[in-house]
Amino acid sequence: MSQKFLLNVNGRDHAVDVDLEMPLPKAGSAQVPMMINSSIRPRVQWPNRKARWPHSKAMTHRAAGTFTRPDHQLGRLVLTFAMTVTGFLLSIGLIHAQDVSFGQRLFQDKADCQYCHGVDGDGRGDPRSPGQAANLHKTILNREQMIEVIACGRPGTEMPHFDKFAYEDKSCYGRTAAELGNDTPHYPHSTSLTKREIEAIADYIFAKFVGK
Repeated sequence: MSQKFLLNVNGRDHAVDVDLEMPLPKAGSAQVPMMINSSIRPRVQWPNRKARWPHSKAMTHRAAGTFTRPDHQLGRLVLTFAMTVTGFLLSIGLIHAQDVSFGQRLFQDKADCQYCHGVDGDGRGDPRSPGQAANLHKTILNREQMIEVIACGRPGTEMPHFDKFAYEDKSCYGRTAAELGNDTPHYPHSTSLTKREIEAIADYIFAKFVGK
């Protein structure tokens, strides 16, 4: 059984009869001239030189990686949505991980929370600290309350306020320094923090200590 093939050599077509049960003729034979950059492709309407490959529009779209049928388009929308959601969740996870790492550095260095609460957050701080610091593993505060305590301290205790402007107005527990008097939390032994830094420390405490 034979099949007609079109041998395209350097942009020129050459007709070749190929016995499908026999090896293809080698370049340099009587049927095929020796050329370089050659390729063989079958024809379906021989000898009409205008014949083309029997590609449908759908096949062309699939080859190009596009979707044609309605179910394909729905699949494309689902895939796009899934990829978007996945990317969003990954970015959120990355941001959270960065905030936790940032909070850890603040807890251990800049704010020096470990001085009182201990490096493990268990309330076993430096012997030179005032003592009686809270065990962060057992706290019942939620995130918003934790942020408030870090920013405003605790009146009447050794917990300092890390918000530089705390108690200048009634943003902390609805009280001012004038109203609290000697119970007003003092400034930290380290330094004051920004709102973002306070939130990062709270996130670190919840990720590392609370409930663990």
